Amino acid sequence: MVTVKNPEARRKIREHATMIVGENIRKLRLEKGWTQKEAAQIFANCSESYFRHIENGQKEISLVRVIEIADLFDVTVSELLEGV
Repeated sequence: MVTVKNPEARRKIREHATMIVGENIRKLRLEKGWTQKEAAQIFANCSESYFRHIENGQKEISLVRVIEIADLFDVTVSELLEGV
């Protein structure tokens, strides 16, 4: 495991990972033909804005949420995190 001690480098890594996960979620949602509102309603009744922030990479999500979203789209966590 690599440890990144530079706070700025850690921040950039987190931002990149958050953006990639959001892009993957958007792609999966579009494949299902769902709007953000529909996906948010199906996904534990979260708000459309919360879901939009996840897709836009503006909201970091917990591992529990990653697992829930993977289940929502019927993919593995590895597939959801592809490219991170």
